[in-house]
Amino acid sequence: MNEIEREVLRGIKPSVEEEKRVHEAIERFRNELTGLKTEVGGSVARGTWLKDIVDVDIFVKFDPKKNKSDKISDPVEKVLKKKFENVERIRGSRDYFQVPYSGYTFEVVPVMDIKNSKEAQNTTDLSPLHVRWHNKRTDKNVKDEIRITKQFCKANGVYGAESYIKGFSGYVLELLLAYYKTFSRLSKAAHKWTDKTIIDIERHYTRNEVLARLNQSKIQSPLIVVDPTWPERNAAAALSKESFEGFKKACLEYVKKPSTKFFDMKKFDLKKELNRYNPKDCFVLEMTPSLSNRDIEGTKVLKIYEKIYRRLKDQGFEIRRSGWQFDEKAVVWFVVKNGKLSRNEKHYGPPKKLEKAIENFKKEWKGKKIGFENGRSYVVVERKYSDLISFAEDVIKEDFVKKRVKKVSLIKV
Repeated sequence: MNEIEREVLRGIKPSVEEEKRVHEAIERFRNELTGLKTEVGGSVARGTWLKDIVDVDIFVKFDPKKNKSDKISDPVEKVLKKKFENVERIRGSRDYFQVPYSGYTFEVVPVMDIKNSKEAQNTTDLSPLHVRWHNKRTDKNVKDEIRITKQFCKANGVYGAESYIKGFSGYVLELLLAYYKTFSRLSKAAHKWTDKTIIDIERHYTRNEVLARLNQSKIQSPLIVVDPTWPERNAAAALSKESFEGFKKACLEYVKKPSTKFFDMKKFDLKKELNRYNPKDCFVLEMTPSLSNRDIEGTKVLKIYEKIYRRLKDQGFEIRRSGWQFDEKAVVWFVVKNGKLSRNEKHYGPPKKLEKAIENFKKEWKGKKIGFENGRSYVVVERKYSDLISFAEDVIKEDFVKKRVKKVSLIKV
């Protein structure tokens, strides 16, 4: 660990006092869950959490011989609602719960009490196995290197396996550091990674065996990290090509010129960004998500962004810049080359040489003059939208937006 990384660690590692507060809150919370077998999970259990943590994972364990997988959330909910006022059930492949307590958000996750991955009835059941494997394979130094790596990924926008981020999960980073041991070694190796790089810590397979399994499963992830607790699983399956390349690029730049700036969280100033453009060429939507599950909310916002992006292009607008943010509220924004288009546009049909297709095109556009350009037919039609603002005013009224969020509005640029 170089001096830059030591400086970063001092800023992100919880103090002794903070560790004490968290563990005291966990002990009080677990004491409330009478009659339930509990275990601490997540980054707190693995000793890799960052300063100012707000989320704490608690596993509630059930005997798989006496319980059914799809029923174990109900008894957990019953106990939680007796003890706490604000209990939210989060729907998923197996429902879990969020409970605010002592300044933290406790995520209470029902799991089967298993000894190996073959007994798992749901991928969630593997989580305690992850903790045990990790704590056997890493020491205090590696845990600190994991903290540094997490901060690096957060600062460079590639942290989080949620479907709206598709970045590196905390577990994947922990596996990578168990393999490379230091962030320095990881960053030097990562910028040279090629597509389908394989990390198999326990050496379960040969490279050809891994690739054969991937071809069967049709997984497109650019990085394969064989899960040591469940070798059939690629722990990095959710990682997108964009996050993979973004991480490689950031690692290359860091290796060339190390600096603490690579670990600083960057606040994107949307107003400053859009001030560079004509307001008539921009539009911004602000949305209030309808749920509290960030993964589900974020996925909905991403789908809205992607749909509007395609719609803009279909309407003939040339997109210069675009993006989206998701904090308390969600924002999607677009900048086009020209917010005012001609009233009419050319709608192209089949090539002139396809006589039968041309006849059908003429029937379809009966009453319209058929022209030819570079050997291809076209008709001149009136655009549905000739200016960006009209498009924006209509798009917020459409179901694909309104049904995904609680509230949506146009923001003046």
